[in-house]
Amino acid sequence: MTLGALGLNGLRAEVDFAKSVQSVFEARCIDCHGSKKQKGDLRLDSLKAAASVIEPGKSGESELFKRIILPADHEDIMPPKGDPLSKEQIDGIKAWIDEGAKWPEGLVLLSEKERAEAKAAASRLPVP
Repeated sequence: MTLGALGLNGLRAEVDFAKSVQSVFEARCIDCHGSKKQKGDLRLDSLKAAASVIEPGKSGESELFKRIILPADHEDIMPPKGDPLSKEQIDGIKAWIDEGAKWPEGLVLLSEKERAEAKAAASRLPVP
């Protein structure tokens, strides 16, 4: 554990959802498991949608975690394309699940492409 992960009282700080989970899901998962496409009938863009593969408090029993820690050459590893998730990314997702998989209420994740499209559309709106 790094010192940066420790809170003022010496205990591990709570996982930063935006940094440790949202950023990874949006960059590496939502293109295939979001609102527009659901490979394997799986969505990871909201907690309700992702609940079937996440066991809050139990990363070892969570299918999501099991898939991201498979060997890089395993046919079921997630994500299947590109580099495997880094140790830091895996550790962040594991800690988040073990802490109860808290997800900000009402938050729906967007892929990086969807986020860029939304920003471009918003920039074309007239300024009041």
